Amino acid sequence: METVDPEVTATSKDLGAIKKVFQLALLCTKRQPADRPNMHEVTRVLRSLVPLVTPPKQCAQAPPAPLPSAKVPCYIKTPHILNCPSMSTSDAQLFLKFGEVISQNSQ
Repeated sequence: METVDPEVTATSKDLGAIKKVFQLALLCTKRQPADRPNMHEVTRVLRSLVPLVTPPKQCAQAPPAPLPSAKVPCYIKTPHILNCPSMSTSDAQLFLKFGEVISQNSQ
């Protein structure tokens, strides 16, 4: 974590999320393209790390539809992400790889 900007560590509420972003970045730098996540998968992981922010209510408008990322955090709570119905097979494979990298680096 010494590579993190001091301002980021001072203002961040979740250093674990910062570590996960670094680990995801490492996956993106794999030598073989087949080992790297595609941009769709990267955005799904990043969205799962950012809490949903409820925008302030505006007068006389219908409430906004929930973002698709609202279903993504189930991989965090469920160790067997392949059972998560909101993910495609490729997403599940990425999250499995991502989970393996995180668990290896957390030991």
